[in-house]
Amino acid sequence: MTIKTPQCPECGLSAKGTLETVFAIAQLSDLEPDGACEYEGATEILWDTQKTVIDGEKITLVCRNGHEWVSEMYDP
Repeated sequence: MTIKTPQCPECGLSAKGTLETVFAIAQLSDLEPDGACEYEGATEILWDTQKTVIDGEKITLVCRNGHEWVSEMYDP
């Protein structure tokens, strides 16, 4: 993969990584028969669901300052 815009347009730093999605399960506690419950405070991350956010030939990048930008990508 080759990224067309590898530096952040806002601050000039190189991309730290790509924006990803991942599924997670927020744990519940004290689930009552009527459905009332509380969040337990822990979340189980389902790492096998992790995927890079890709829109056609575009990818969202993130720099160390937390800025996000969209760049085209291609295979050389």
